[in-house]
Amino acid sequence: STSPFVENFKALPDMEISIENFVLGNLRFGSLELQARNDEGFWKLGRIQIKNSAAVFTGKAEWQTGGETNRTHLEFSLDSTSVGRLLRRFDYPDIIRGGSARLDGKLTWNGMPISLDYASLDGEMTLDARRGQFLKVDPGAGKLLGLLSLQSLYRRISLDFRDVFSEGFAFDTITGKVGIKNGVMRTENLEIDGPSANAFIRGETDIKQETQQLDVKILPSIGNAAALGVGVALANPVVGVATLLAHKMMQSPLDQMFSLDYRVTGTWSNPKVEKKQETPAPNAEDADNPAEPATP
Repeated sequence: STSPFVENFKALPDMEISIENFVLGNLRFGSLELQARNDEGFWKLGRIQIKNSAAVFTGKAEWQTGGETNRTHLEFSLDSTSVGRLLRRFDYPDIIRGGSARLDGKLTWNGMPISLDYASLDGEMTLDARRGQFLKVDPGAGKLLGLLSLQSLYRRISLDFRDVFSEGFAFDTITGKVGIKNGVMRTENLEIDGPSANAFIRGETDIKQETQQLDVKILPSIGNAAALGVGVALANPVVGVATLLAHKMMQSPLDQMFSLDYRVTGTWSNPKVEKKQETPAPNAEDADNPAEPATP
């Protein structure tokens, strides 16, 4: 049977709300504007806007309560000029320094708009973040954000990447699309580009169980050849230009040569990281010239 609270919520009249300083518990959201209409089994939120000095959240939602259905649909966009300041508002300080971001999403879940049910959560989200830095924090401190920080990989990387990870991974861009089905998020193309290394993440994570099964590829940036080309160009322009062009053409193969692949499992607070074993590629020359059978 439906609880009295839900029945009272369903009986709410049309409303238009404007709050200058919306606070829920210890969370300071900023200003809130809300327009809602009760339409015979559909409670429609035609406008939702939350605005503060760090971000603007806009969206619309629909809560369907007719018959046996009790499900919420939400479409939203979140634009932040400083992800670090936004996270501090929600009691997550010292996770990201700076950074701008846009997050667009369409989500549905069972239950009311004010109660997110992870087990039934479906939808998709697209992320585009720019110029920030993950600070050195424990993987579980920021929960889901700990996956993006790559902090769990720091002690497992065999090369000396202390300049990349020890003080936090700086990024120029983070882009990707995430699909969600029954509370499990999956991505095939989450990419983090940084001045010292690039990272590619694919796999899935269970939001309710807070577990993960991810494949992460780290590609350190190769820049010495470019610097060499500039130096040579000062002495011999023809050779210098040739060196720079060769570096440009070979940069991707060089990055691939020094790439590191990891498998990340376990929980968000206690991730398990294993270096994936590489399968040696067949020698092209041997493939073209198979060994002749030995003569008796």
